[in-house]
Amino acid sequence: MAFPTTAVLDTFTRADGAVGGSWTVLAGAFNIVSNTCAPQTASNAMVWSPSLFGPNFEVFMTLSTLPASGKIGVGLLRNGTFNGYISVIESLAGNDTFALERLDGGVGTAIASSGTIGLVNGDRIGYWLNGSTHQFWVFRLGAWSMVHSVSDATYTGQSDYQLLVTAPTGTGACDDVGGGNEVVAAGGNRRRRVLVTAR
Repeated sequence: MAFPTTAVLDTFTRADGAVGGSWTVLAGAFNIVSNTCAPQTASNAMVWSPSLFGPNFEVFMTLSTLPASGKIGVGLLRNGTFNGYISVIESLAGNDTFALERLDGGVGTAIASSGTIGLVNGDRIGYWLNGSTHQFWVFRLGAWSMVHSVSDATYTGQSDYQLLVTAPTGTGACDDVGGGNEVVAAGGNRRRRVLVTAR
């Protein structure tokens, strides 16, 4: 199966300053710095404001600068809540641990996790939801591959998802956030489209 199938929503290619009106910042702050999106405080989260998505959904982003430590991720929140799902990497001493987390009131609980895998600046991460199936995707060594696939139905089947991005204190930056609703192409082949988080 191909991932992703949807377009980039924000390239962050604009003058340095606040992240812009298409994003609602839920915690901390994000600024445009040299045409990337950079977190500014200890814990940062924002959602894409122009559209709601669901019930089937995808989101992805480029890790233009990997964080020295802490979690960075993309996913979804149900509109007006802190409940949802996120694909996160946690950087520790040059190693990157991957997890799919369910967010309950903003508190993450791992529903799938892995050992360490090395990433470099410019690699990408993604999250995909279809029904109650959640997948974590990563782009490294020139290709996308699926890291995790797990079932959880707690917050699935809705049409009020906001794309979420999270990142830790000012040590990383992201770029080219994309995604949206799943699209079913002719012949029944499913194509899909987003939430990004950084904390």
